[in-house]
Amino acid sequence: MNRVARLSQQIKQSLEHNPLLSKLLGGASVALLTQVGGHVLKLLSFACLARWATRKEDVGIYASAWSLVLILSTVSALGLKTTTLRFMPEYLEHEKWSLLRGFLRRSYLYMALVGFCLAVAGSLVLPKLNIIPQIELSSRSLQAYLICLWIVPLWSFCEVRSSIIRSTRHIFLAFGPLNLIQPITLIAGCGIIVLVDHNLSANQIMIVMAISVLMILIIQEITIRSLLSSEVRTVEPEYDHFEWRKIGIPYSGFLCF
Repeated sequence: MNRVARLSQQIKQSLEHNPLLSKLLGGASVALLTQVGGHVLKLLSFACLARWATRKEDVGIYASAWSLVLILSTVSALGLKTTTLRFMPEYLEHEKWSLLRGFLRRSYLYMALVGFCLAVAGSLVLPKLNIIPQIELSSRSLQAYLICLWIVPLWSFCEVRSSIIRSTRHIFLAFGPLNLIQPITLIAGCGIIVLVDHNLSANQIMIVMAISVLMILIIQEITIRSLLSSEVRTVEPEYDHFEWRKIGIPYSGFLCF
């Protein structure tokens, strides 16, 4: 028996005698495959957009606008992607439904407030940037950026809800919609626009992106409702503000509870 065969046999035996390790490796494999698949689809979507876009600069506008969404959504999420993974498993394990509902309500409330404030502030400031000589925003760029600003709070919800689903140990349901639906919808939606209208602008691309984000939110809402106990929706919420602040502030950098 060669070294590879022996190593494979040892790994197999270790997994058979350690169900937890087997489960961890299975979850890690699913997460890796969905994220790699998502990156491949995103690369394919860029290739399609480069071919379909009426103006080549529209692809650059979309890329920069989406980068802005990713940056601002990190701020809007308030560190809750990590904080959720700290508290949710504990609440689920010990069936602390009141604290779980309180944590979710506070998380959603503060994310919505911060995301809305970022969108409003950006919408007010962005049109005035043209007065700076070094910054020249075309009307197409400005409209695309304005659309992306209002996608920011929605995308932060998508990322935090992915962490909520991860807390229930359903790895594919957590990573699948977030990584796969967005590029698939982008390719399909933009392809339909090109077939029907024979034109594809940065604004149309961003509108398709907004639709894909809404689809992810709907799927995540259905998933979370099916995974969490019905008591979470009916029990009186409790709020452990001191503990949430103690853990959450180092992750977020904001006084988020």
